[in-house]
Amino acid sequence: MKIKKRVSVLVFLFPLSLFAQETATDTSHIKYLETITLVGKTSRSDLQQIPEIVGIAIYAGKKSSLIVVKNVEGNITTNVMRQVISKIPGIHVWENDGSGVQIGIATRGLSPNRSWEFNVRQNGYDIAADPFGYPEAYYNPQLQAVQRIEVIRGHGALQYGSQFGGMINYILRDGSEFKRPFQVETQQTVGSYGLYNVYLGAGGQAGKWNYYGFLDRRQADGYRYNSAYFTNAGFITVTYRPTQKLSSTLELMRSHVRSQQPGGLQDDAIRIDNRQSLRHRNFMDIEWSTMAWRSRYDIGSNSRMELKIFGLIGDRNSVGFLPAAGLLTPDTIDLRTGNFNARNVNIDRYRNWGGEWRWISDYSIKKSKQTISVGLRRFTGNTNRLVADGKGDSGTDYTLRIENDTWIRDVDFASANYAFFAENVFRVGGRLLVIPGMRYEWLSGGAWGQHTIVNGGLGVNILS
Repeated sequence: MKIKKRVSVLVFLFPLSLFAQETATDTSHIKYLETITLVGKTSRSDLQQIPEIVGIAIYAGKKSSLIVVKNVEGNITTNVMRQVISKIPGIHVWENDGSGVQIGIATRGLSPNRSWEFNVRQNGYDIAADPFGYPEAYYNPQLQAVQRIEVIRGHGALQYGSQFGGMINYILRDGSEFKRPFQVETQQTVGSYGLYNVYLGAGGQAGKWNYYGFLDRRQADGYRYNSAYFTNAGFITVTYRPTQKLSSTLELMRSHVRSQQPGGLQDDAIRIDNRQSLRHRNFMDIEWSTMAWRSRYDIGSNSRMELKIFGLIGDRNSVGFLPAAGLLTPDTIDLRTGNFNARNVNIDRYRNWGGEWRWISDYSIKKSKQTISVGLRRFTGNTNRLVADGKGDSGTDYTLRIENDTWIRDVDFASANYAFFAENVFRVGGRLLVIPGMRYEWLSGGAWGQHTIVNGGLGVNILS
């Protein structure tokens, strides 16, 4: 049996924006300049509204917010997103644990589970497991390396993807803020429950080059018992500008996270001791790598374009005692065998690649400045899901060993996406903006492989 779906979506967007601006009876001598936002060292504002036009993107008429991370009065060492984006209206945050490993945010009415209602990006490209088939953000960048965060809520993010919640883009530091060819910075943080974080960054700017890289190690025992974790992350970006109009950037990120899962508690148990845990053999291990090449070309003073090619290699592994019924049952030793019960093993392997091209240009209608932006997208995602319910080992450490090396479920999920969008800012008079926009999506999804094993050891297959 073959499972395959194709969906085409055409969406039109017509936001209106009113703004105060002085009118003039004679506009023949007026020259419109590109909007520039300056954030100086003396600025203490952590929340700003994104200007109408930034780079190759149109933000006019949208519910947009810009977070300047260095001005945030909050705990960025452990990625406490509740404090970082607390001033953005309409945002709901889940804190699954105190590690800051998995950030969960959403707008009102949507689920914050691993930010799957948001199009999650880093430096403008996707970093979620599969933006269309399985859009969970198992990786989020270390906020000590983030320069600013762009958030667009709701339908205003149609130029990025089909997620209902909007788009969040983590813009990492690239070394352009440094004034020397080589600078080093380091931060060490200690805290309660064994928290220790070491952050080491280095970057510089010389001639036509600028670069930045960091290494980060964070570990802690966790507030609850059996909730220890560690994270190792590294990132490097290099930018070359052969001319004033052309820039090209290469970057690579690698992250490895392993956390112990203490398991859930019922209300009565929480009232007795909210730190207790009924699980000590449950683990999640995430290895995430992203790579990207970005190039921007300024065609003229009023026109520019950008091309991005990106890829993702991610593994999401888990092992633990998760009985089908009675999930809160204590994990005890089987008196017949003298061992713990066999654990479940789950592996997801994500292999994605994509590319996006965007162009933006200003033009005039009766001496009034207008702006048009268009873009194309191509994306391919593949997820290989391996499941061995109750076929793992009976040990206590992290391991992915399974009985007879046989997976109960072995399924490949494939998705493909082509998209085209266009948006135009029409300026009517001195106070009115009319911004029509459209996005066309073509989606394809399929699945094949072994779904389960029935009595006799025969597999039930989903075949392509």
